[in-house]
Amino acid sequence: MLVPVSPSSTSHLSLCLESAKFVLRHPAFSFFLPQVIMATRNPTAAYLTVTEYFDALISGDVECLAGMMSSAEFYVKIGTDADEVVEGGENALAYYRHHAGCAEDFSIRFEKLDVQERDSVAWFYTLQRWSLKWRGVHEELAMRMTGVLEKKDGCWKFVQIHASIGVPVE
Repeated sequence: MLVPVSPSSTSHLSLCLESAKFVLRHPAFSFFLPQVIMATRNPTAAYLTVTEYFDALISGDVECLAGMMSSAEFYVKIGTDADEVVEGGENALAYYRHHAGCAEDFSIRFEKLDVQERDSVAWFYTLQRWSLKWRGVHEELAMRMTGVLEKKDGCWKFVQIHASIGVPVE
């Protein structure tokens, strides 16, 4: 499948493709390649944008993360803490500076990643296992995330991300 590319989106798509190459080479991801990357024979630009997001999250690339978010006032990021809600794309940079900059020894194991794309809207859901050190404390988390992306000027931007932690019922 060929993904149509406009001249204005070429640099972003190149970043996405470079990111996909990074994922294929990155040892932290080697165990999920058959289930996630290889299952997607012809990844769409939206799929590559979603995987680029997680690459940037793991590496703590705050500028990349913030640049992937829509600047729209309707942008929302809902995290796992009770008061972790970011409204408005102009607030994304401050959010990611605080959160992405605090994690150490961060790795993600994908159990499921599904990205669907229709015209100028895409959405994803993923089931993951996170391992990280947060503020000096090692944590293992069962993460569930969903999100919506919008294509503007040939470039996919996140307009909504929601994260939750799966907690066993006792």
